[in-house]
Amino acid sequence: MAPGADLLNKVLNDGGAGAASWIGVAPAFWGDSEHVGLAGSFGDIGSMQLSRDGEMIGESPYPFGVFDVPSEEAEYEWAPPTTKFGQPAAVWKRSTETRTVWKFRSELDESAYSQGVPLLFPGYQLPGDGRKTLPAQDGQEIALSVSGHAGCTPGTLTAAKLSYS
Repeated sequence: MAPGADLLNKVLNDGGAGAASWIGVAPAFWGDSEHVGLAGSFGDIGSMQLSRDGEMIGESPYPFGVFDVPSEEAEYEWAPPTTKFGQPAAVWKRSTETRTVWKFRSELDESAYSQGVPLLFPGYQLPGDGRKTLPAQDGQEIALSVSGHAGCTPGTLTAAKLSYS
């Protein structure tokens, strides 16, 4: 059964009675005007873990899902590791795995029908050569940025870490 299917059945069968609040996440990523990334598709595998105040409250065998959560304010952590495999991975010689962790606070707003999860999406700019390659040399500058989704405007970026190998 797909992640969140039990919640969908609850809504269809009893109007969602007993469900305090739901959090659902299904991101897609655009890096330029030509490429899109949907985690868990086209040679990707992944999963998802959702924690509330440091305690694992849900898992999905896919890098997306819907979870029944308490309505009280809490700190959440969403971690969707992804990996490319097979023929599609042959194109990505250097980056075949990702592990991104999002942390955010959330609570039920009784006056809102739906609320966006306050996730920020990292972005970076490389001094590329038109073929999306970059020579290995000292002194390369990588510009970091963040964007929010609809309804979530990011504040000023005050700190960031970038790791690579």
